[in-house]
Amino acid sequence: MAAADSKFPEELMRVRANLIQKYCAGDVDGVCNIYAEDCTFIAPGKPVVNSREELKPAVEGLFASGLTKLMVEFEEAVITGPEWAFSRGKVTFATEDGTPVINGRYHVGYKRDAQGQFQIYVDVFNYQG
Repeated sequence: MAAADSKFPEELMRVRANLIQKYCAGDVDGVCNIYAEDCTFIAPGKPVVNSREELKPAVEGLFASGLTKLMVEFEEAVITGPEWAFSRGKVTFATEDGTPVINGRYHVGYKRDAQGQFQIYVDVFNYQG
């Protein structure tokens, strides 16, 4: 963990680390399981995804396009109450050799599942201009 990350909630850093690990391992199901069943995923120029089931083809499409690496940088991450949290920051999708293809900004809302763990509930990102 980077020193700058120490100001962010440990629970959200674990979700972020798990997402990056699953994504970079090419684990489509693992990535999707980090999202709530009733998640919303909004990516530029793509149809809005309204469930974990709909998310799977979107993640598969990212991998199929050669975007096999993910980097996520928190700029803000806050637990807002017992059930909710959010984070925002920078996101980069890159090729296997680390060449950045998509640099963007993101905003994620989290909610707790039945086991009390945070899952991604709303994920919105755009291209950085």
